[in-house]
Amino acid sequence: MSKGFVYILKSSKDEKHYTGYTSNLDKRLKRHNSGDSKATKHRRDLSIIYYEETPSIAKAIEKEKYIKDLGVARFLAKV
Repeated sequence: MSKGFVYILKSSKDEKHYTGYTSNLDKRLKRHNSGDSKATKHRRDLSIIYYEETPSIAKAIEKEKYIKDLGVARFLAKV
């Protein structure tokens, strides 16, 4: 079973956040900043402001859902 990551990005363009999950954090950030991600291509440049390693992709998906349900600002205030 491969590890996963849940992450929060912040846009330098509009200060908005994007939450996602991946198995390769560096590669995924490069894809976001190159415009390969439809959800964030209009928000470049993006930087990681939070990430957490999880034991599996399934756990990363669960954590992403938790963050989105709670709200990014509320989640970040708790960490």
